[in-house]
Amino acid sequence: MRYRAGPFSVAWNAANGTFTANESSVRRVFRCDVLTEEGLYTELSEAPDVASCAATMNSWVHDGALLHVNVGGTPGAEDIAVIRSFHGARFMTHDKDFYLENVYCEGGISGALHFDAVAARNIAGVNCSFRYSAPSSPTALQDAARVRRTQGLVAFFDCDASGGAKDGWSFHEDGTAGMHVLLQGCSGWRNGLSTATSCNGFTTHDGVRAILLGGDFGLSRNGIEVHVIQSIETWAAGCRAVARDVDGTSVAFKCSNDALMWLQDCAGDAAGQAENYALQANSGTVFTRGFVATSGGVDVTSGGSVTSF
Repeated sequence: MRYRAGPFSVAWNAANGTFTANESSVRRVFRCDVLTEEGLYTELSEAPDVASCAATMNSWVHDGALLHVNVGGTPGAEDIAVIRSFHGARFMTHDKDFYLENVYCEGGISGALHFDAVAARNIAGVNCSFRYSAPSSPTALQDAARVRRTQGLVAFFDCDASGGAKDGWSFHEDGTAGMHVLLQGCSGWRNGLSTATSCNGFTTHDGVRAILLGGDFGLSRNGIEVHVIQSIETWAAGCRAVARDVDGTSVAFKCSNDALMWLQDCAGDAAGQAENYALQANSGTVFTRGFVATSGGVDVTSGGSVTSF
């Protein structure tokens, strides 16, 4: 199944330096014909007005009932992904076992994938992608894939959560203990939009226990690529995290509060800012085996520790 919170085909009309379409409630706009190195759509920047859009390549703006885009030429009907203010794959009350396979979801104001019900059940996904979540307002930035309040196994295999307005993969107990997360061959790239802060490629909170096998996470706008927080226990094996942050500090892997993290045959790559850490233990406890700091250092603060095992 392929779903987009917006049209798959758009009719464009020339308009003095831009091309326009009758699309309302637009939140994000991407080029489908130009992909990033990770195979994601390339996002257009939002211009302040039509004149600025006409003067700025790869930009968009909404003016009254019209969406304007400037991509340096005439867009094809399927070249632009217009993400509108609709829900994605959102399950607020469903509390039974759930299985997804070959599901590709683009957009969603509360996340491209969002499970929220208090439930004792299992969730599994195979070969899926959850991307380009788009908030209904700038103060309601949400993750690409978000699972909360689930007691049971939450497992994803060969799935991607990228381009989220905030985090990529986000797992919270939020008062319901017993979530166990397994990600194998999964990824999360280029998460974080606009003014969003603390954006992570993968994050777990509360008392979630997690295993990451062979994952790739990176290029979040503002935050940590792999961040475990509070009373978490997480084992990551064969994972890579690439941090190129914009807030002055790049961190690939971070363990905070009372969390425990095991990193086995993982690689951290942090660069481009005043402070760059391939691994940071901020009061958390980290155990390493075969960990490689491709770039960036190892930082221990607030009583944290990093030791081999």
